[in-house]
Amino acid sequence: MNATGPETYSLHIVSEHGASAWALGRSITEDDVAIVASGTFADEENDTIRRQVITSMIDHLETTDAYREHRYIDVSVFDSTARRLLLNLGGQFGPITILAKSQMNHREGWDRHGWRHCRALLSAIPGHPSTLEPEQRPLIEAGTDGSIGWGRGKGASWAWARDDGRYGYGTIRTTDILVAELRAIHQLLLTAEPGERLRIRSDSRSALNSLTKAVGTERARHSNAVENLVRSIKQAAARMQSVEFVWVKGHDGDPLNDAADRLARLARQTATGVAEASRNSIARNIMTDALQELVAA
Repeated sequence: MNATGPETYSLHIVSEHGASAWALGRSITEDDVAIVASGTFADEENDTIRRQVITSMIDHLETTDAYREHRYIDVSVFDSTARRLLLNLGGQFGPITILAKSQMNHREGWDRHGWRHCRALLSAIPGHPSTLEPEQRPLIEAGTDGSIGWGRGKGASWAWARDDGRYGYGTIRTTDILVAELRAIHQLLLTAEPGERLRIRSDSRSALNSLTKAVGTERARHSNAVENLVRSIKQAAARMQSVEFVWVKGHDGDPLNDAADRLARLARQTATGVAEASRNSIARNIMTDALQELVAA
């Protein structure tokens, strides 16, 4: 092997609206990748699709100068199930090494870029909601929530859940519940397709009030973190066809708000010491429960 440092790649798989897309990126900087191979499938992500993606990835990497010159190639796989499948296969394919989650660096920038590329591929598929005329696009109902805890599971977290089955959650360094609530709304909007119609359900009157008052006014004086989030939310909302905010009572049987609450607590309580596969399984079960409640309502 050549003593030169490894060439680094990242693999992304995204599935929504009955289709899947994948993208292989070669790292340019700590925050950016150049997409070198990608594709779509007319089906939701499953093991058959993952294996086809893995084969396509290996085929492409074998054509690179790094592979031919027997230089190390490190691959960060951002789909946890595909990563586990690759690691179960040994995680080593000649000079190609599949990194374990603990070895993956610069995750946020690479993941964001690859994820956006996959979403762009999906949005170009005929019949995808983004290809419809604005008035034909479905109204998406979504719940958001922030959570702060002390003792076991201490820290802050955010989550969102949509009625089409999509969801997201994560942790944030803050002791201000308003920041966590606003981060949930901001993350939801960042992951939405441009031109979508959204109705966002939140149990935080403070968060909703902060979004209806002018930033920096006496009646809406907040920390810099809050004011920055409010500005970012309004900018992200401007990309949508429409955004409606609705207050709902917390812990009162609203399926999407309750799902967001459970996901936020999950993010906070499993931030350390819990396997990613276990956390993802719990999150999927939370969303399955929410969707079943929506159908039964």
